[in-house]
Amino acid sequence: MMSIGKRMICLILMSSLLLSALCFSVGALSFIRGDADADGTVSVIDATTIQKVKASVQVDAFDEKAADVDGDGVVSVIDATLIQKSLAHIEIPYALGETVTVETDAPTQTIEHQPGENELPILS
Repeated sequence: MMSIGKRMICLILMSSLLLSALCFSVGALSFIRGDADADGTVSVIDATTIQKVKASVQVDAFDEKAADVDGDGVVSVIDATLIQKSLAHIEIPYALGETVTVETDAPTQTIEHQPGENELPILS
């Protein structure tokens, strides 16, 4: 049988291992490269979402990190074009659809758009 002292040491060690594992996962952000609308897939709708955002048109959801296909820190029509090229089976130097995990101290980059008073509703 293990003594109470040994049990306490084991409990402390296990707790510290668990706590350190939790600390390493805090501040990580995962996204799918090219999935601008955050629906879990890369499609032409993602390119359209980027174009809408750049034109200040209402979108339901937008993941800025995922939309920055080329990773230059700026979401532009170049990113939308890269998605379109990839979908047309034209080789691009980025792996669309791959899950990317980055360390960050910022909150989630996915935003839900709330229509303003001067915006028209999108009819489906």
